[in-house]
Formats: sequence, structure tokens, C-alpha cells
Amino acid sequence: MTNSTYQGSTHIVLGDFEIAVMAELHMEVSPGLAGWRGILEADDPNEDFNEVIRAEGNPTFRLADGRTGEFVPTNTSVGTGVLRITGSGPKPF
Repeated sequence: MTNSTYQGSTHIVLGDFEIAVMAELHMEVSPGLAGWRGILEADDPNEDFNEVIRAEGNPTFRLADGRTGEFVPTNTSVGTGVLRITGSGPKPF
């Protein structure tokens, strides 16, 4: 059985480049649709996530237990270290 939320550490993975972040992820279910979304917060509030936003294809993150998930960046505010995401594909938590 899987959870409908995840809170904990994760790493955004872009090839050999990684950013350590804390994740708050949750399922969203509406009639006929199911998906997931959340917030990734870097330790450094000055992280602007430029590499993630400019990445070709969907970026990936890796949870502490090794599970991975693809996501689409949806919003970031410069100087906050926060990136809002929408899941792409099955939820990894």
C-alpha cells in the first residue's frame, strides 16, 4: 500500500548534478483524474533552480529509499529556495 503524502528529504537529479531539498508531496484526486504535486525546498534560500527549469525533458528526484519520480516545475519565486512542481507519471511515494 502506498501513501497519499510524502514529507522528507530528496534530491533533484539532473545527470551528474544534484540539489538536496526537502519535499512536501501529495496526491490530488478529482473525478476521473489522479495526480500528484508538491513543493521542493532547498537548504539555501538563494537557490533559484535555474538548472532545473532549463533542463530538457522532465527533471527527476530521488527519495531517500531510492524511488524516483519525474516532475514538471510549475512555479518558483527567486530568493525563496522554493520550487512548486506537478508530477509527471506515477507517484513515487
